[in-house]
Amino acid sequence: MFAIQEVDARKWLTAANLVLAGVAVLPALLALPTMLGRPTAAVDIDAVGYAWLAALICFPIATLLGLAATAHWRRWPLRWLLQALAFTLPVFLLVVALLSK
Repeated sequence: MFAIQEVDARKWLTAANLVLAGVAVLPALLALPTMLGRPTAAVDIDAVGYAWLAALICFPIATLLGLAATAHWRRWPLRWLLQALAFTLPVFLLVVALLSK
């Protein structure tokens, strides 16, 4: 029988980080047609700006999560610092966005 204790913790952390990186990049990929399109009657200029903003936020978060996954897999000394950065960046951006209104 397969048990969680049989699998090394670094494999779980790597897999979780890679899944979260895929989820983090998903909004930017969904906004890609809006980003590449020109403003028309159906697409406002603000929508294009918000799509670019989503990409500028999502891609660094996904990059940090991927780097944290690599760090856990290779057991780099600063792996927990990268993990902390990968989780604090979206929280910080969310707090800034909520406080700016």
